[in-house]
Amino acid sequence: LGAPDAPAPSAAPSAPDAPAASAAPTEPPTVDPERYCKIGMVGELRQMALSCLKACPGVCRSLGHALRSFFGGRGQAAVREVVCRYQTDFACMLTLGDEQHAGNLDLCRGLLQKTLSLGPRFPTSALELSQGCT
Repeated sequence: LGAPDAPAPSAAPSAPDAPAASAAPTEPPTVDPERYCKIGMVGELRQMALSCLKACPGVCRSLGHALRSFFGGRGQAAVREVVCRYQTDFACMLTLGDEQHAGNLDLCRGLLQKTLSLGPRFPTSALELSQGCT
């Protein structure tokens, strides 16, 4: 109390906030990424694509964003924009398997076909994803 280098009373309330603000970016996200697999249009498609969405839970949010953009009137251009912005999420669905393991493309093919039947077109191969986003 009363030390010469003590902050002024108006500065005191901001001092405790400083550590919290710098600590916030290092804390893990509080939202479970799989939550996005259970809501909205992705939630409606979930049962037919359960193994795909379990293999690639990170795609749920991006897929939902792309579907909302498409059906919100922005069309295929909006789908491409979202796919290219979140290529890593969509690439998960397009990984190929080998003799011992099924690839995610095998697990996700039904979901990709279903979305195509609804209107929006998503890449069906890693090459198509890469070429479509250059």
